[in-house]
Amino acid sequence: ALFAGAPKKVGFPPLGQLPSPIFAEPRIHAARQIYSGFPRLSIPANALHLKAIAFGTIIATTMDEMWFNVTAGKQVRLHVLGVETDNITMAATSDYYSYGRLVGEIIDALVAPSNSEAAKTILDMF
Repeated sequence: ALFAGAPKKVGFPPLGQLPSPIFAEPRIHAARQIYSGFPRLSIPANALHLKAIAFGTIIATTMDEMWFNVTAGKQVRLHVLGVETDNITMAATSDYYSYGRLVGEIIDALVAPSNSEAAKTILDMF
């Protein structure tokens, strides 16, 4: 987790992580609340794996993190594009053959007429 206040351990060995937060503000719960307020694209009804595409910006302030050579006190703008899925993760237990279908679902959502304004906004952000 990138934000302060995250759990000290995430997941279980051997697939777990030891988070190294680099942002002092907002803290993890506030960052999640900001993310939950992001606009979301309309997802096609036939999507099997794609649950949501959220997009927005989080203004964050860095903290000292020696492992990534980050110094405290710098304000940064994080443009976030969150692709939320069901039954597909980066974990080793994922069915990697389903990624092709997921990519198709993402494309279908981005080119849907109901998402044209949001897609333009996303293109401008990134």
